[in-house]
Amino acid sequence: MAEAYPLAGVIAAVPLTTAELRILRHLPTHLSHREIGQRLNVSQSTVKSQALSVYRKLDASSRSQAVERATALGLIPAIDASSPAPNGGSDDDRD
Repeated sequence: MAEAYPLAGVIAAVPLTTAELRILRHLPTHLSHREIGQRLNVSQSTVKSQALSVYRKLDASSRSQAVERATALGLIPAIDASSPAPNGGSDDDRD
């Protein structure tokens, strides 16, 4: 019998908080930490600290690596890598 919630084990293996998941969902957008904070109505420093926590929990050393690992784990949907980043964004940890 198929498991009712196939991601339940993955999410349990990577215990991200609701706030961290909100940040994680914005990482593929290439928005700066400031821009993410504006969209989520939180401070830039909150975004930075939560992003660093996400990186640590995913054992990632960069934003792009965190996105790659989160996608592989099914925590966020896959993105089209051939699409250019909006507003000339890059995959670094922009402020």
